[in-house]
Amino acid sequence: MLALSPRKIAAHGVLAPLFALVLAPLLGAHPADDANDAAAAIHSLQHATAARALARELGPIDTDEADISLKQLNLVVDAPWRVQIRPQGPNYIPVLFFFPETKKDWRRVQIVRMRLLEPGAAGDSLIWEDTAAGAPVFGRSATLGFEGRQLTAVDGFGQVSGELDLVQEKLDPASPQAPWQVAGIDDENRGWHVILRLPIPRDLWSKDHQAAAVLVGQVDYKRLDKPDEKVYTIRRKLFVDVDTDGFPTFDGWRYYDTHLHTCAEYDTDLSIKAVRKSYGGPIQMVKESAYCVGMLEGTDKAKHRVITTDHNCFYSDDELVKYGPTAQGAWQEPIRVEHPEFTPYFRQKNGKVALRGQKEYENYLDHFGITTGEEITLYKQGGFLGLISGTLGSHMLTYSSRHFMGPFHGGRFLVYKFEDNPNPLEVVLESMAADLNFKRGFAYAAHPFSESDVERNLLSAFNEKEVKIALKGEFIRRIDGQNKDFVFKGWQGWNGKNSRGLSTNTILPDRTLALLEDPTWHREWQAGQPNWDDNLQYGLFQFHKFLSDSLAFSTRAAPDVKFIRKFFFSGGTDAHGDFNRDSGLLARGLTALPAQIMRYLKIFSMSDNAFGKVRTYVDPTGLLEGEKLTAEERALRAFAHGHSVVTDGPILNFALDANARFDSAPGGLRWHPEPAFENEDGRIGGDGNMDGARTMLVAAGEPEVRFRYRWKGASDFGGPIRRIEIYKDDAGGAPRLVTRERNTGPARMLEPQGELDPDAPVDPSGWRNERLGEARRPGEPVETPITVACAISLGGFTERTDQPPFDFRCYTNPVWAVPVRLVARLSGGAAARGTLAPGALEVKLQFPISMQSKPCEVRVVPLDESGASFGKGIALTAVPGAGRTNGWSKSQRHGVADSELTVTNLTAPIELGSTHSGTRFCIYLRDPADAHGNALNAVAWLVDLGNL
Repeated sequence: MLALSPRKIAAHGVLAPLFALVLAPLLGAHPADDANDAAAAIHSLQHATAARALARELGPIDTDEADISLKQLNLVVDAPWRVQIRPQGPNYIPVLFFFPETKKDWRRVQIVRMRLLEPGAAGDSLIWEDTAAGAPVFGRSATLGFEGRQLTAVDGFGQVSGELDLVQEKLDPASPQAPWQVAGIDDENRGWHVILRLPIPRDLWSKDHQAAAVLVGQVDYKRLDKPDEKVYTIRRKLFVDVDTDGFPTFDGWRYYDTHLHTCAEYDTDLSIKAVRKSYGGPIQMVKESAYCVGMLEGTDKAKHRVITTDHNCFYSDDELVKYGPTAQGAWQEPIRVEHPEFTPYFRQKNGKVALRGQKEYENYLDHFGITTGEEITLYKQGGFLGLISGTLGSHMLTYSSRHFMGPFHGGRFLVYKFEDNPNPLEVVLESMAADLNFKRGFAYAAHPFSESDVERNLLSAFNEKEVKIALKGEFIRRIDGQNKDFVFKGWQGWNGKNSRGLSTNTILPDRTLALLEDPTWHREWQAGQPNWDDNLQYGLFQFHKFLSDSLAFSTRAAPDVKFIRKFFFSGGTDAHGDFNRDSGLLARGLTALPAQIMRYLKIFSMSDNAFGKVRTYVDPTGLLEGEKLTAEERALRAFAHGHSVVTDGPILNFALDANARFDSAPGGLRWHPEPAFENEDGRIGGDGNMDGARTMLVAAGEPEVRFRYRWKGASDFGGPIRRIEIYKDDAGGAPRLVTRERNTGPARMLEPQGELDPDAPVDPSGWRNERLGEARRPGEPVETPITVACAISLGGFTERTDQPPFDFRCYTNPVWAVPVRLVARLSGGAAARGTLAPGALEVKLQFPISMQSKPCEVRVVPLDESGASFGKGIALTAVPGAGRTNGWSKSQRHGVADSELTVTNLTAPIELGSTHSGTRFCIYLRDPADAHGNALNAVAWLVDLGNL
């Protein structure tokens, strides 16, 4: 969808060259590396005087056109990029006709004709056509056999009609068909839209391969403010994959696109200083597309299931569309809000309440429930350069949380109107942690990673200060006086997939319109972008560095209590109503630049990114206290706790068994000689208090740590996974980006520490297993024993081709592992006559993190002739003493509170050599808990007491 979005264009590297060209000369500096794409412009902007002239051009310019690049109305025709065929139906392609704006000198337009066509070698074949002058005309398409007479119309409220006489000379509000009809667009019905459901012919339902539908939507209209007798035409060619397979699935899991913008993003400010809005999709089209691409079972299932993250600035004013369910009650006087307890969130600096914005927000809660979110623009200073330019402000995604008032920028941005931004990162997170109306709200940083200093300090990526606040901040929700949960959860590091794309100037409006209609003729689009994942790889590198640096966190109140601070990785498309493909246009002031300058600025961009192409797949099946929640609440909590993977196609899941020779289940606690995966000691993500649950305790250096993993692919998403990489981030480690040769040339990628075999034998449940010590890099063994705290995650990849989309992949969130070191010693002469006297054996268990100092059971169990443990063995007793609680004490070497447990055989002797295994025993610890009370797995060691 054509959008004027500074954030989106920044992601394409367009604003960075502009900053380098305009502001660097003003400071007497050379243009930064960010200006590579605009190298030609550097020669024409050598002097500061030229730069200042360019800056002046960003100021107010008198123009009759609100969209200078197109010289006509911004109309949207859209459809989802894929439709999943369901055996029971309904199976259809929803085609959206959306009039998102009115604008200066285009306040009123008359709709002349609407059409739906199928292009073909012999020309366009008509499916449906309607004019103001007559009844609709229906046809049958030549290629796939779409029947126009089977069309139904859906209005913005989800009401369905079989009457397709939509275009009227004059609208009769009393007509039963009025909700679906249109005569023209003006300020009273701005945002009007209709969705045509085009049934997919049944013979396409049974095909075992993907079919491709190509449609053309067309609208003809006239201007009424300045009649010129010209009929303007907008056409969009839409490419829709008809797929008999759904997305790959595991039982009970659920898909989210975690970053989506809807038609809340609207503004009528037509001044040259106004940021033009990235007109997001109408919410009924969001529901239609979520169903068709395969993320919902029906359009009526969107509440609590589809995530929306509209920019907070659009709920902070009184601007909104006048058509559709999001406007209900917002244009009535007086405005009646349903939640007066939310009103303080909508209070402006002058004390006035943005009631219309609050009503719109409440309407979203009615439609999307707990998955209603926001993208918050954070206050950003930007250093010395920011004093001149202002900043766009970093962005953060909040979910199931309160609203935050604020502008679209970081406080001031270029020539845009000055507004205070009251939302520094720490203020937002503190407010979320303390809020009583949204007790489960949480946040992820939005598209936070960039190598560009300009984007980090002036645009929407996180800067160094914000990263530090996010990593080290103590923004903790407290319940009953106890620390419960961090509200900042992680990093949305996968922000769309642009395997095809182009960027160019808008100096030729007809060329821009041709690209909007169909970009496939452009050589840049055809070639694709084989290194589309470069920023994703950089984001993964940063994320894994954060993991390595967050394995011994403490609060200011208890600096010696160390615990793992878990962060999670998420993915979404950042689609601004882009259901078929993405198009973006730089902010309005820049489109008014003189042609001599504008020709060098790639201010118009397109890509194949669209809603649902990048997804976060969550596993709510193992959530603690999940029985107290609804299915929808469980899924959102699973997302908050990182029980998730990110993907554009295949899915991958794994767990870790801390010791394949020890059954850690409460009813087991048994050592056995033959290794086998038995226990999911470590699972993806966190849970419980401070996300400490699901962490794996493991005997330090244990060689029998074992993976249990499974994956699924789909033929339409690259087929099977061909490579599984292991990423192991040790405390104090240093992940690396390395350059590797791919079939499309060299590319940077996160360096793995090993690989798993995607074709290893599979059990009846679809699981494979492999020992961590057997994981290898190609041609060399990997040092894998766990000797320091670490986070382990996987990446799965399909076979790579040399054509877009090149490949498909999945990255898991980590399993965290904590090694426990056992130190045993005997008192002098203790083993006389093959017996360890009471008190002769002392065992010290050393942890790198703090544990709960509760009584714990440690047992010494003998082994039988096969090497299996038998009997209950002997319980060891906590050693008392100063500074110890139940045997727990502070590490003298590392200063970590409650990180050492000392026990002894105080009450009973230990007989040596009385079994066939001689002096070998199993020592295990059961029912340990971390410092926040999270139950962790039992852990065991094989110890030869005769050799101490």
